[in-house]
Amino acid sequence: MREHWKSFIVESDFKFISENGLNTVRIPVGWWIASDPMPPKPYVGGSLAALDNAFLWAKKYGVKIIIDLHAAPGSQNGWEHSASRDGSIEWGKTDEIIKQTVAVIEFLASRYAKEPSLYAVELINEPLSPGVSLDTVNKYYKAGYDAVRRHSATAFVIFSNRLGPMDPTELFPLASGLRGTVIDVHYYNLFTEEFDNLTVQQNIDFVNTNRSAQLNLVTTANGPLTFVGEWVAEWNVKDATKEDYQRFAKAQLEVYGRATFGWAYWTLRNVNKHWSLEWMIKNGSYVIGILVPIEMESLEYLLSSISSNTWLLSIGLLVCITICGCNASVDPNFRVRAVALGGWLVTEGWIKPSLFDGIPNKDFLDGTQFQLKSVTTGKYLSAEFGGGSIVVANRTTPSSWETFTVWRLNEKAFQLRVFQKQFLGLDLNGKGKALVAVANSPGVLETFEIVKKPGNSKRVRIKATNGMFLQAKTEELVTADYPAGNTTTGWGDDDPSVFVFRIAGKLLGEYQVTNGYGPLRAPQVMREHWKTFIVESDFKFISENGLNTVRVPVGWWIASDPSPPKPFVGGSLAALDNAFMWAKYAKHPSLYAVELINEPLSPGVSVDTLKKFYKAGYDAVRRHTDKAFVIFSNRLGPMKPRELFPVISGLKGSVIDVHYYHLFTDDFNKMTVQQNIDYIYSNNTEELNRVTTSNGPLIFVGEWVAEWKVKDATKENYQRYAKAQLDVFGRATFGWSYWTLRNVNKHWNLEWMIKNGYIKL
Repeated sequence: MREHWKSFIVESDFKFISENGLNTVRIPVGWWIASDPMPPKPYVGGSLAALDNAFLWAKKYGVKIIIDLHAAPGSQNGWEHSASRDGSIEWGKTDEIIKQTVAVIEFLASRYAKEPSLYAVELINEPLSPGVSLDTVNKYYKAGYDAVRRHSATAFVIFSNRLGPMDPTELFPLASGLRGTVIDVHYYNLFTEEFDNLTVQQNIDFVNTNRSAQLNLVTTANGPLTFVGEWVAEWNVKDATKEDYQRFAKAQLEVYGRATFGWAYWTLRNVNKHWSLEWMIKNGSYVIGILVPIEMESLEYLLSSISSNTWLLSIGLLVCITICGCNASVDPNFRVRAVALGGWLVTEGWIKPSLFDGIPNKDFLDGTQFQLKSVTTGKYLSAEFGGGSIVVANRTTPSSWETFTVWRLNEKAFQLRVFQKQFLGLDLNGKGKALVAVANSPGVLETFEIVKKPGNSKRVRIKATNGMFLQAKTEELVTADYPAGNTTTGWGDDDPSVFVFRIAGKLLGEYQVTNGYGPLRAPQVMREHWKTFIVESDFKFISENGLNTVRVPVGWWIASDPSPPKPFVGGSLAALDNAFMWAKYAKHPSLYAVELINEPLSPGVSVDTLKKFYKAGYDAVRRHTDKAFVIFSNRLGPMKPRELFPVISGLKGSVIDVHYYHLFTDDFNKMTVQQNIDYIYSNNTEELNRVTTSNGPLIFVGEWVAEWKVKDATKENYQRYAKAQLDVFGRATFGWSYWTLRNVNKHWNLEWMIKNGYIKL
């Protein structure tokens, strides 16, 4: 035996493991190891020294170790790998055997707890039902868990599901209440008759459908993590080609890579070549790029303390603050269950429209797009060619060339931008009267006053800086030479200076509210908003209602507080400081993540631009903290869901943010209640699976909401819809965040949804 232990696994194997995309070894041990060097006969001493060597080699090559109690006293399944003498199952039949097994776990935990490579302890392997009862494993698992925790607060504790007839979720009641727990499931396309006659494609389809469904069944948002602790690229297919094996292996890697804890191949070395991962890698049965086990570095970040350097926030546009009563720094089960504090430090007018109520002339805020129809020609004003030429009044229907965008100087002075980004202005070559759209930068000649008809905001006149109104002299000629006169009369359909005003689009953000109120009133309005919209009691409510994190949107100008560039006003940084203080009434608040930017839009923002920024932003975060996660938002619009993986997969602690709404596209306009729910369980699940990989970044459903386009939906409908999203998005490996805590639109308001029983967390 000592010759076998000395030669079967050696130091160079750990080097091979480390160099070939693996990061962890699962080491089966027998119960007699706790009595080494003098175990009971017929066992012999020496296996403990071999395990000690494994920890030395693992530390040298950066590999983690899972100690797996593979053989328990009396045998837990009657098979040879549990050291059964005659095939009988005696384990668990007496309290003495349970105590003896717990003592083995205690010995292993105490011996290796301080080893940096110890990642998890598996309490037992493959107990067999019905020979081993559920009551027995529950009793043992609780005692074994306590034994590990007496020596280590950070090592994961793995509970193996029973083999044989059982409920796959039967361990959840016990495991869900214990931090750092993992459920181990084993998947082989072997050992039962159902696989005897399956073809290559049928085996692959079984993995993609049945195994995926089985894994989803044991994957929950707030329960234990899931570990596919054994699988192999072997089957009962005769005469399978190398390509067949590659496809079979790839299918399993993709599905089992979604397990929230990871996976382990059985085994490194075996005379049966397809069971030997070493042989499979060396002989190319895994093509390069397929072998991608779970990135344990990312999971370890859940155990790490998080930096609370609030000054770091200047580089990011969103931050996540943990406010849970649990300690995310030592809780390996931690998943973000967040709510966004939208509309607080970055204004969104649809969230709180009343914030804009006091703005004078608020129809003309920056970014407002409008169209003008001459009452005399009955046609729309148009910048010919979208800009760079004259302005006419001859279009029967408005489109982009007939749409003008407001730049607001104050409540009376405006500049109007056209489609090609030039500005409306007076043509000096036409004696300062003809209206053109040629200036790339606006000045005095490109500045106008917009005068509304008293009592009718849909009719306007536009006054140029020469003191004259614009008029549509003909369909082909628009000039600024109509006498101003009395603006309270003469608004009839025969007046060429009168235009029907139609808003085509509006922006209601931070720029609009601060520039709208102006430099005197904006500071007062915004500071009152920051002081009252989110308060300390909100953090208490969040903490008491099943949430553990807040996602706080911030603007780039926060880095210049207290004197940001105009029109922004100072004070948002102090509000963010308050958020960190309010989080501190929980036990372990901290900066948990920095999101580098929110929702860059394709194709306007190219993937190359984004990758360049993301790498620089990641490096900026890492110069100050190696603990905080760094979140990379996927682009909206036409894009490839995994386009960021090449640059991000090599960066530890990285997270991809995806947003899922059943809104904003025609796809959802006519869906029924059940169709929306089915879409979540099928399409959203598939979309989430597509971006979930075993060694890539973690996945964050950074925005979702229990709102839809279903008319007359009942409270029960909303409850089912919310539950479906919680079920699916709860499988995201980083977590999720609801948009938003407070909103005048009640279903977007998580506070309202919780208080009124629409959502239960």
